[in-house]
Amino acid sequence: MEDYDVLAGRWPKKYDEMMIVLSEPNSISDLLVYTLGLRDTEELTKMVTSIMSGEAVDIKNEPLIFTYEDLMNIDLRLIMASDTYKYNSKYDVYEDMTADDAYMKKLYDNAIKLKIVGIVSPKEGVTSMSLNPGVVYTSDLIDYIIDDASETDVVKRQLKNSEIDVFSGKRFDSKTNDFDFEFSDLVKVDNAKLQSAFNININQKSLEQQTKNYMNEITNSITTDITPARDLFSNNLKTFANEILNEVNENITVDDIDNLVNNYLGTYNVGNALSNMEKEYVIPKDSLKATYSSLLNGLLKIYVPLYSEITTPSIPEEEEDSDSSLDNEIQLNPIIEELKNKTVSEFMNNAAIVSTNETMARTMTEAKVKKEVLTKVGELTTNLTNSFATSFNVDQDKITSAFTLNFGEDELARVVSAMMNPTETTQKSNLISLGYQDIEEPTYISIYFNSFEGKDYFLSFIDDYNKSVDKEKEINYSDTTGILMSSVKTIVNAVSYVLIAFVSISLVVSSIMIGVITYISVYERTKEIGILRAIGASKGNISSIFNAETFIIGLLSGLFGIGISYSLIPIINSVLHHFTGNIPLSASLPFNNALILVVLSIILTLIGGLIPAKAASKKDPVEALRSE
Repeated sequence: MEDYDVLAGRWPKKYDEMMIVLSEPNSISDLLVYTLGLRDTEELTKMVTSIMSGEAVDIKNEPLIFTYEDLMNIDLRLIMASDTYKYNSKYDVYEDMTADDAYMKKLYDNAIKLKIVGIVSPKEGVTSMSLNPGVVYTSDLIDYIIDDASETDVVKRQLKNSEIDVFSGKRFDSKTNDFDFEFSDLVKVDNAKLQSAFNININQKSLEQQTKNYMNEITNSITTDITPARDLFSNNLKTFANEILNEVNENITVDDIDNLVNNYLGTYNVGNALSNMEKEYVIPKDSLKATYSSLLNGLLKIYVPLYSEITTPSIPEEEEDSDSSLDNEIQLNPIIEELKNKTVSEFMNNAAIVSTNETMARTMTEAKVKKEVLTKVGELTTNLTNSFATSFNVDQDKITSAFTLNFGEDELARVVSAMMNPTETTQKSNLISLGYQDIEEPTYISIYFNSFEGKDYFLSFIDDYNKSVDKEKEINYSDTTGILMSSVKTIVNAVSYVLIAFVSISLVVSSIMIGVITYISVYERTKEIGILRAIGASKGNISSIFNAETFIIGLLSGLFGIGISYSLIPIINSVLHHFTGNIPLSASLPFNNALILVVLSIILTLIGGLIPAKAASKKDPVEALRSE
């Protein structure tokens, strides 16, 4: 909370209180405007569909201006997930009523009102946020939803029986696709109309026997296994995700995500894949495009910032050349590939994505089942009508009206959907979809650390725990920060090695130059060396003179360099903070390290002067005195 400024109102205190988090003051994203219902969501859907179809979109909407009070007065309602299911006592299943507008309108009218009590934004200089921009709420609301769901009949029935799926009425491990429909369930026959049409008595049992084979064909042609649809949707999503991540480069920013997704989904291969899905599962191609667009946008909003962090150059421009850029690119390739694979894997395994896969698979299969049932029943009615019409001179309109479906299209789709048996549905997944969760057994826990040392200690503890328990009791965790830091560390290490190589070459060259300078000094002072030897100086004394000089040169140069460094550090930190913000990053030179550098300078100069000093000590005194 200390990282946020309260722009209006206050922080939530009750379960029915919420707040809006803005990315920056006095600015609200278009997506949040549509999410809050301030613009018609159908308008957004049409724009996305038009863009996906390659059509030009002319947006004539005037910019909306809201006050903080306007946002806090928005009417939001809480509809419980368990309330969206209605029990069908005839087939002992629960029907999903979310597609029934009248039913959902009634739920909305009776739903709990949620109040927006505050609006906040991150403080200036805060670069990481624990709250994502949008509408947020307290854990009290989650507890309220769980408590309310636990009192509903559908949740109680599912908690009571861990082997039976309350939605379909079948066992979780059941692989059968059989319907419990009979002919009389699907079609109602009016005997009176048939008698008046033929002017003879029609036996209903005889008619049912005649159509039994056709009804068997109808039943056998219907599949309720959503696995093929789920696999098709999921595999296409994974393929699209991998391909679109390959399109990301250092020039792509978060603002370019929409254009990147639109261009990718407009390619021939994607269009062909969506056309095949439409052909098999009836769902319109534009609807599939819109769904994939939303998912890929979410993926790229995660991946692009991580990619940018990795590929941001760390070497100053004056030290870069074409070879180092090429080496850096080569070093980045495996890191980027690892990040891409990890991002796609976590994206595909994310609970929200898995839920979307299941929802789309159900929708696709429902559409296919609905088409098959209505088509087959229509063919049955037509065949019966044509059969009787060709045999007798009868009233075809009366025959047609004698056969009526007991289900409306929407009701038939709901019942068929409820009777499906998804292969991977479990008691736990059903309870979660109903808004119930055992607090003692959370699906996942997000942990935020205030230091890298704390994170490392915690991960070490988890690893030790996993080694001591069976595999089914192991704790699985995802360390996104660790992946990013590992990649950055690899890049920094590579850059450090290059810099060390450059510095090493500089030190070698400096040592050689010191040796050359000392040698020149020996050459120019040859006569002086001869005089010193003539008055009794030993070879060791001569060598010590030049070693002492190189020692003084190394000491003074080291102290001079350290002095310049300490004087420039405040200026460097000022420039660094100016361009990077108030981040906890400053240049420093510890005193111990400074002493080490001075000693290193002395050692290198001594090494550079050893050979000239040795040469000076070996000069013949007589020859030295003769030199000018």
